Amino acid sequence: MNYYILKQETDPTNFVEFWARRYNDRSEPTYRKYIKRPLTPKSVRKLFAWKAMQINRKSIEAGEHPFVETVITCLDHFLSPPLNSLEDANNFLTNELKGKGMIWKIFTLHIMHPDRYPIFDQNVC
Repeated sequence: MNYYILKQETDPTNFVEFWARRYNDRSEPTYRKYIKRPLTPKSVRKLFAWKAMQINRKSIEAGEHPFVETVITCLDHFLSPPLNSLEDANNFLTNELKGKGMIWKIFTLHIMHPDRYPIFDQNVC
């Protein structure tokens, strides 16, 4: 593994350009293919499998992961409100999918509206 130490301050554009040259994720084509609309049970499973750790991928792809199957079952309901504002997003994160982890709730919000609600983790494209 390569580690980089930046020894000077830089602006956001140069920062992104620097790190983009070093980015290499072999699974990115899966994300790019399935993040496009419309969402289907297959695309939801593929996106969550892309996001998930290896241990969860088999159950997700087999349609046996409770969280992902709940998202699929409720997809029309989740997509019906516009979620145009920060308040709408906060209400979704607070009131939908109760008892579920925040990381996957945020990812659910992202796959519903990828241009409006980005994700921030190791899988960011």
